[in-house]
Amino acid sequence: MARRQVNPNRVKIHRTYSVEEVATLLEVHEHTVRNWQKSGLVPIDDQRPTLFKGSQLKAYLQNKRKSKQQPCTSHEMYCLKCRAPRRPAGDVVDYLPITGTSGNLRGLCPECETLMHRRTSQTKLEVLEQVFDIAYPQDAERLSERGKASLNCDST
Repeated sequence: MARRQVNPNRVKIHRTYSVEEVATLLEVHEHTVRNWQKSGLVPIDDQRPTLFKGSQLKAYLQNKRKSKQQPCTSHEMYCLKCRAPRRPAGDVVDYLPITGTSGNLRGLCPECETLMHRRTSQTKLEVLEQVFDIAYPQDAERLSERGKASLNCDST
């Protein structure tokens, strides 16, 4: 089962929440909220029911998310299967233009051989060509770009 990320923006900073309310709001189990408490989420006091300030809950969730982020350097792409930044296999990538100014780099993960993608602008391609062997594959002809009509067509 894939993990779902908790959205800290659902938390209202001027409210207080009980464990049950946090679990319902963020669609997690109550045990998850209690584990967060054991790992650093501070309640308002030691009284029952356990209450959390919205501002502290939101800050805790944002810090938890930020600590898991793994930014890529200029010569890496993020592999979703490995969940880690990696250099593409053989430093070989394809550039697929999307707009007139930007496109995607596509390469293979050296560990699991999954396709990795990275968005880049055309202005950065000169710098990336020093790091990667960039191929510019040609797209197949589209029907609207064809010169001759199809044999199955009645138009002249």
